[in-house]
Amino acid sequence: MDWIADYYKKNDDDISVRTLMDYAKSIRPVKIYKYQPINDTTCKTLLEQQIWLSKRCLLNDPFESNPLNHEEKNVHNILSKYTEPLEGAIKSEFIMEEHRMLDRIIANKIEGSYIHAVIGSFSTTNNNYVLWGNYAEKNSGICVEYDLKTSYLFEEKKENEINPLNYLFPVEYKTTRSDISDMIEAASLNHSGSEKTRVAELISLLEKHPDWAYEDEWRIILPPSIHKELDKNGVKISFMKPSAIYLGLNFKEEYLQQIKDYVERQKIHLYQSEINNSKDISFKFKKIN
Repeated sequence: MDWIADYYKKNDDDISVRTLMDYAKSIRPVKIYKYQPINDTTCKTLLEQQIWLSKRCLLNDPFESNPLNHEEKNVHNILSKYTEPLEGAIKSEFIMEEHRMLDRIIANKIEGSYIHAVIGSFSTTNNNYVLWGNYAEKNSGICVEYDLKTSYLFEEKKENEINPLNYLFPVEYKTTRSDISDMIEAASLNHSGSEKTRVAELISLLEKHPDWAYEDEWRIILPPSIHKELDKNGVKISFMKPSAIYLGLNFKEEYLQQIKDYVERQKIHLYQSEINNSKDISFKFKKIN
């Protein structure tokens, strides 16, 4: 969906991270799903009611958060804003180099935000056999369901803390990369960032090639100013209680009792996936508790 263009259209007079959050919340799906392998770490994370957010640099798409920046165009545009003519080649070259350096500093600062942001990915479906194969360890893992209709129960607990659901956004699939040249130029002229700059930074983390569209992804993105205790791979954060767990077709039997005990304590539903006996290539889910 072309939600980014719609957001800009509806918030033309108030482009801000807050209005972006509010817009994303207004178009949220009813449920989101997280495909995972099953192992001791997964079980521990479930028990502690947490999710894992990965560093941006560990994502599997090399174009993620890799927008265009035309440095020379920026410098030329910046210099054209001066009303007084430049006095000689020396002054011209000095100003050019000064703004090249400023441009690089701002570009590196923005790139730093991309590198150190942490991201958690979800889908809007539990019945995507490619996701089951890719992210649930060849159908031997699980898919965890979160019902966003009950998110208020989690949000009440996070009243005085950072609520990760505020940072939940849909991914937009497009064939072109964002060009942040104008954004950096504006920041250079003002010698600082701006709210529009921060929105553009965030949106650049939400654009992927249409080849990935089958994931129908929503993602939580926490900037480095928010998350804590980051290790070399990412960070674990507290999250809302699951509403159901789906076991993969080839679920590892040694973890079955552990998962059954968990869903009984949490009073949530447990399903086993099976191949649907129909012409459609899909799974069906049998409730087992």
